[in-house]
Amino acid sequence: MATTALATGAGEKGTLSLCVGTAAQLLFCLEEIDPDILGKLYLFSHCLPDKYFCLGTVPTGGSSVQWFASLVGDKAMKRLPAKINGLHDIPLNRNTLFYPFLMGTGTPSFDYQARAALFGLEMNTDQKDIALSIMEGVALALKSSLKKVPSLEKDVKRIIMSGGGTRLTLWPQIMGNVFNIPVQVSENVDTAATGAYLLGAKAIHFIDNYDDTINTTTPEAKCIPDPKFVSHYSKLYELYATFTDAVEKYSHWSER
Repeated sequence: MATTALATGAGEKGTLSLCVGTAAQLLFCLEEIDPDILGKLYLFSHCLPDKYFCLGTVPTGGSSVQWFASLVGDKAMKRLPAKINGLHDIPLNRNTLFYPFLMGTGTPSFDYQARAALFGLEMNTDQKDIALSIMEGVALALKSSLKKVPSLEKDVKRIIMSGGGTRLTLWPQIMGNVFNIPVQVSENVDTAATGAYLLGAKAIHFIDNYDDTINTTTPEAKCIPDPKFVSHYSKLYELYATFTDAVEKYSHWSER
């Protein structure tokens, strides 16, 4: 996570890193420890001297999509990413809402006994509807971690997204609209390995500093928030937050 934060420029002022691979992680770098973060997000020493980074996490981020794809069969699983990437817009007339707690909530609840939930199924709900709801659910879960730390949220000006989840081209768009923050997509999918390379390259003086190298790996913004979708996801987040406690409580009740 530290090398991912380095490679995505999360150390730059106002930059939040979102990495969606097997899990989904929210990363933000700090010059000093902010007491407001304690007990809400994880806090670690950075791989850079005298810096820290905080971590918000959904244990099953990209693996939630993989889980669903595995349920619909091999042929459908292979076609599903192409179907999603073939959508040029996100239909808003869906009623499904997904809680991506297949292995617990991660932050901010730290409830690793919680279970996932899918609300609003109808007879005409199809595979694309559910796949989109899963991507939205992961974005909403990450946002819930950021919302717990208002002092951090107000400083975020842009998002760098990386990881295998960026291969689903609508996911950065969904993230931008859910967070209402412009999203850039990293040119390197595996940013953890890229960050490790940067550490080694600087140590042997192959590069002089990280900043110039990092800036070359982040292209122009891919997604500017669309007011129509920002409004929709703002309402959906309120709904998501309303039922989160009920989903977690049911998980514990069902284990009795």
